[in-house]
Amino acid sequence: MQSMSKSAKVLLGIFTFLPLVFLISYIGLFVSFIVKMAAHSTIQNAGNSHHNALPFFQENMIILICLILLMLVTSLGLLIYYIIHIMNNPTLKKNNTQQLVWALILLFGGFIGGIVYYFMEIYPLPNHLEKK
Repeated sequence: MQSMSKSAKVLLGIFTFLPLVFLISYIGLFVSFIVKMAAHSTIQNAGNSHHNALPFFQENMIILICLILLMLVTSLGLLIYYIIHIMNNPTLKKNNTQQLVWALILLFGGFIGGIVYYFMEIYPLPNHLEKK
């Protein structure tokens, strides 16, 4: 397995954090959506508006569903990449138990496990480069 360049590691780090960014965006938009729907409902109940809430609801639900799909696709892609990386990582090939533990951390830890694996196994420089 070839060692990754610094820029490739940084790019992989950005992709590693994308599911977390999508999740935080989803939560923020969901809370905003609920607040806007409550405000819209209050205005409608007061009789001040005759607007239909359905287009507003549909537009926001499409955005929320797209964020969840982006999070799932990036999480699955990263999981596949990291499992392949675990199997090809020369430092982990020496210890099958360590490979299994990392695979279980990734499977059950989700994208948080991917972030931990990135900082523990991918981002650190190889020993011969750290001394320079």
